[in-house]
Amino acid sequence: MNFRIIIILGLCSCGAKDNVSGDEDNQRVKSASFEKIDSVTIEFLGNPVIHDLDPVSQKVVFSDFKEDQTNLFIAHFKDGIMSSFSKEGDMPDSYGSMNANATILNDSTFLVYGSKGFFVYDYTGKNISKIKHDLQLNYKEIGMGRGMTAKGDKYLYWNASRPSMRHNDLRFYHEAYLLSWIYPETGKAEPIIQFPESSLFRSGKYFARDSWTPVFTTSDEFIHVVFGIEPVIYTFRSSLPYSILSRIPIELPDYQYFKGKDSYHTELEWLWLNYGKITNIKKVGDFFLVTYFPGYDAYDREISASNLSPNERKEFITKMREKYRNRVVVLDLNGNLLAEIDPGNLWPSSTIIRNGELWMMEFDPEVELDYFRLFKVSLKLE
Repeated sequence: MNFRIIIILGLCSCGAKDNVSGDEDNQRVKSASFEKIDSVTIEFLGNPVIHDLDPVSQKVVFSDFKEDQTNLFIAHFKDGIMSSFSKEGDMPDSYGSMNANATILNDSTFLVYGSKGFFVYDYTGKNISKIKHDLQLNYKEIGMGRGMTAKGDKYLYWNASRPSMRHNDLRFYHEAYLLSWIYPETGKAEPIIQFPESSLFRSGKYFARDSWTPVFTTSDEFIHVVFGIEPVIYTFRSSLPYSILSRIPIELPDYQYFKGKDSYHTELEWLWLNYGKITNIKKVGDFFLVTYFPGYDAYDREISASNLSPNERKEFITKMREKYRNRVVVLDLNGNLLAEIDPGNLWPSSTIIRNGELWMMEFDPEVELDYFRLFKVSLKLE
């Protein structure tokens, strides 16, 4: 019997795997889709990088990267761009370089986690407050679907502290912290989560830098994390002692991921790029929404590593972009695959949950537009 479930978006609690049972109806799910229920169109000619949006204040923060500076833009859902300014350089109110997405705080201010500190600005660019820090990020990635996740007066983000050795030393995988609580009001960070003992990255193998970049989502008192290429959802408590509650292996269609090497070579830093990687995870009601790049199959990896001419390389890359697109699946709380979603012109890696609403960015690499669009969507299962 066919039936339809419309998911009401929200962050729901999840216990250890042994204590989680998915809805019995979940096993009867045959298909899934995103229903567009609202949209925001901002007129802009360029290459916008979306940082954050707020359905309450109806504001969008985005940037446009130029060769000499990064310009920040504030736009209203209906009225378009309100203001733009740059806060880089040696100015007293400069944040330095961005360490994370700019984050909207309320209807009049937003937060920037920069290399020089945590800066709060109003929408005209006036600096309201600044708190210095001594945090040095190992890496960063700016864009919608990434960045800090707010929880009260703190934010969950990638860890800023540096372990005592690099990833070409196996001790790195035992000592490194992957996530931190960030406290903008004090400029402090609290490293909280390391690789679990059962992790692929604790297997005694060597891996490339950034192959473990964590993607994460929160629900009530829990943190759900995927470490980059590893197809496992780990659930931790979000408070001391940050204990691990569950390890859920997930089966992703056509997923080809790098298993590591017995010794470290610099070629690892590019070799893994043709493999798969999980790029986003969100908990939506009683489901996980997971986005991933599937990775090349063995034949295409062999061709990619061969000695192609520049023209052959260009043609090969174009073909691979068409053949291997980002994919998105719906899983139950036990990690069972329920359905795969065709995102159409939506960019699944950009998915965010804001005020209990699911938002995604429109994306078409083949067409240059003088505007960009953001869609509020609901997850529909049939």
